[in-house]
Amino acid sequence: MNKTELPSSDRSVDVWLACKRYSFRLNDCLSWIVEPTNPAAGNPWIWSMDYPDAFTDRTGIPEMLEQ
Repeated sequence: MNKTELPSSDRSVDVWLACKRYSFRLNDCLSWIVEPTNPAAGNPWIWSMDYPDAFTDRTGIPEMLEQ
């Protein structure tokens, strides 16, 4: 399934930690992908399944997005 197959009411784009965030529903779960401003070589990914926006400052994710 790609983003264009989702109903427009189930997807949105906003800014999270100064990066573009794509939110969507997948299997009835709210999901999102954050696009770094300057992606690292090889486009590495990090996967966070539970509460990705809780205690963000303790996860190292802000620092990773800055790099």
